[in-house]
Amino acid sequence: MSSAVHTQAKPTSKDYKVTLVPLTKISDVSINIRFANNLDIPTMKDEIALSGRVKDPIYLWLPAEEWCQSNGVTVGDYVVIRGNRRTLASKEIVSEPDQWTATLVDTVKQIPAYLYDKLTPTEAEEMVLDHNSMKRIAKSEIVNSIFRRFLSGKSEMDIILEMHRIIGEDLVNKGDKVREMEQLSDPKKRRDFARKWLHTFVGNYLIRAVKLGPFVREQVLFHFKSGDGLLEAGETIHFVANTSALQALSAAKTEDDKDGSWQSGLTGIIINGNGVEAQGGGNTTRGVIEELINNHKSGKKAATDDGEPKPLSKKDLADRKDSFQSKAVISAFRMALGHEVAALADEDIRAARREVVENIIKEMIDTIKDDKVKLVLCQIVDADVNPTKVREGLATLA
Repeated sequence: MSSAVHTQAKPTSKDYKVTLVPLTKISDVSINIRFANNLDIPTMKDEIALSGRVKDPIYLWLPAEEWCQSNGVTVGDYVVIRGNRRTLASKEIVSEPDQWTATLVDTVKQIPAYLYDKLTPTEAEEMVLDHNSMKRIAKSEIVNSIFRRFLSGKSEMDIILEMHRIIGEDLVNKGDKVREMEQLSDPKKRRDFARKWLHTFVGNYLIRAVKLGPFVREQVLFHFKSGDGLLEAGETIHFVANTSALQALSAAKTEDDKDGSWQSGLTGIIINGNGVEAQGGGNTTRGVIEELINNHKSGKKAATDDGEPKPLSKKDLADRKDSFQSKAVISAFRMALGHEVAALADEDIRAARREVVENIIKEMIDTIKDDKVKLVLCQIVDADVNPTKVREGLATLA
């Protein structure tokens, strides 16, 4: 694969056409970066029902035959680039005819879409990453995307160059590094900068997890999902999967390679009356993973992780302050920088009140009988809705 520096795709109107597409022609195979439990499909279904249709077109890609065959997609079907929430909500509405009007069900069987048939797989993935949602992508969703890309055959450097912006801004909180890198006009200098900046995190941590086996990769993902509040039922953290733990496992694998006991990646664990028994790996790696799990189970503090994010310096805080929009967050940053912020308490009260009001709206929304009012309330509590649409909705009530 080319080692050129990739940038997010910016197709023009010549690259797509707008049309209505039957839901049956849209594949269930997803290249979406978000987790299913971070999509909030019920709210989207309500918005579609109140509008009577999907108002904003989704973005669809028509992959080449070879890609379809490799990814389980029927040749001729489309893959969603943007608009997974609208697509999934529409499909659920169609599958629930008893819960919706016949007119709505019939309407959403076709969905307005921008059709892209000339994108390469890389360009399609870059459009997925170049999201324009107000709802930020979770760190665990980015980590999972890195895992998927490496397992699909992409190299570490390809991943870094394709994803440097989203990794820098949303995963490691280094937007200043992103800007510094993108100011470099020489491709080789940009590549060298990217490698020096992100190799430790992407290569020595995340890709190392993949190479140590599916159990370790899963535990690293759960580590981030827990931090994002996205851990699902049945997803259990068995040890603190930080860089120190992975360094210990990697050193153990080196010993197993030397004595020939390494069989394959660590695939899982068996918990019985005698404790924990690791599956796969080698003699030393099994011993290390079992010790990590037992220490975590007993509450023993994990080793200090030099690779974990450290407390931000005042310069880092100052650099990030202007990236936020809400008065409450900006005031909190100013206080952390040592400024006296007399209004912080008032901002906190207002923010807390808004959270309570949003929860009340979500609780009472199904009791609202006026469809226009219900639509506006849905838009107010949906973090993905552009404020302009809220204004438009309120205008209909004037």
